[in-house]
Amino acid sequence: MTATSTSLPPYSTFLESFSVDSVIAKLDDHQDGYLNAFDACCGRHVRQGRGDVLALVHEDTQGQTHTLTYSELDQQSGQLAGWFKSQGFGEGDRIACM
Repeated sequence: MTATSTSLPPYSTFLESFSVDSVIAKLDDHQDGYLNAFDACCGRHVRQGRGDVLALVHEDTQGQTHTLTYSELDQQSGQLAGWFKSQGFGEGDRIACM
């Protein structure tokens, strides 16, 4: 189903009933009450045998399109995690980027 203005509830209704715990429960494969963003967005797909499925499409400023499968994203995320570790970041540290 495609969301349209007639199929979406008013934002205020959504906000009143929103629960971050329900989102975590839906994405928490480990049932530990914590959300691992990498695992929710990428890792679970690799574990479930969908590593070759397209995960990300990016168009750069020159109009070139680049794609990554879940396996490729997993591999590159591992490289980035290794770099963060070499910079002194550790388990439990939070990193944000835009």
